[in-house]
Amino acid sequence: MSKSVPNVNSKTFSFAILSISFMITTGTAISSSLPSMARSFPGIPIAQLDTIATVQQFTVMLFLLASGTISRKIGIKKTINIGLLITGIAGVFPFFSNNFLAILISRLLLGVGIGLFNSLAITVIDLFFQGNNKSQMLGFRSATEQIGVSILNLVVGFLILIRARLKTI
Repeated sequence: MSKSVPNVNSKTFSFAILSISFMITTGTAISSSLPSMARSFPGIPIAQLDTIATVQQFTVMLFLLASGTISRKIGIKKTINIGLLITGIAGVFPFFSNNFLAILISRLLLGVGIGLFNSLAITVIDLFFQGNNKSQMLGFRSATEQIGVSILNLVVGFLILIRARLKTI
């Protein structure tokens, strides 16, 4: 079976590539939920709670270094898809958990997912685009990261409100 070549002029293809960058900054979105988490975990010291906002950077760094090797073995597309799947599951898990250790582990897994696809977002643009289109896509990628930060901070805020309402019911 032959591999199909994507239509790089397709809006869908460009959107799919940019959606990867949308997810790169998801790790920092949880910061606004730390005061709410402090109330939910009164026995956990604040310094330990603060690690939830940053611990994923450790596994991001490790898997950022490993993602090139992994993508050479299983392919860029599979590596990105696995990274996005891990990020999605690990990112939503804390909403449903009341266990600090489980949330901390999910944050480490979030970093694994982000680390898998982080560097590949630029690699994919480099592979499929040239000239002005490449420059334009790299600019859009940077803008998409910032849009992702804004939207994900709003989503986290809404989830905090929903969770607070559920606790009062």
